[in-house]
Amino acid sequence: MHTFVTTGAGPSARVTLVSTRTVDCLPEDGRTPKEVPGGPAHYIGTALDQLGCPFTLVTGEVTSVQVVLDEMGEDYLIPRLPLIPLPRRFDTEAVILSPIMQEVDSGEVPEMSGLLAIDLQGFVRE
Repeated sequence: MHTFVTTGAGPSARVTLVSTRTVDCLPEDGRTPKEVPGGPAHYIGTALDQLGCPFTLVTGEVTSVQVVLDEMGEDYLIPRLPLIPLPRRFDTEAVILSPIMQEVDSGEVPEMSGLLAIDLQGFVRE
């Protein structure tokens, strides 16, 4: 089941963001991992809020992501994600598709008018 969340300043959404919400589990020196909001739904949503741009988030279930630290930086252990069911039509000025790992079916993008922005990371990550 998908979730529609309208947020931001103003009476109506100008942008639709399609992405998965995550809880990132960060290691903490042998203690219980610290859980923080993460993923593109969080970061893009925060940026849109800071820009004062009202948006609607189309998402699925919140997913837990394990963050693994190594000498090269961070790696992420992401479980297989179910497809996010999409509405029949997008009626906002712009749509941002930002999957994490193939949870948006690129062959099933609904009709829309306006700008379509695609974050390729989740379409090519395996």
